[in-house]
Amino acid sequence: MNAEQVVTLIDKLIEERLRLASVVESKTLGPNKAAFLSDCKKRVAEAREKLIQALGE
Repeated sequence: MNAEQVVTLIDKLIEERLRLASVVESKTLGPNKAAFLSDCKKRVAEAREKLIQALGE
């Protein structure tokens, strides 16, 4: 498995995790849901970039 395949697999796992989080949090966060999901997506994007950089080294 090469670095691109690893990143793709991790992306799929992250997307599924965010989907599940949105279902759970929509029932508990109410009006803060959009801010919460936006923050999650930002953190995921940052983590993905760090992973890509680490795999490239």
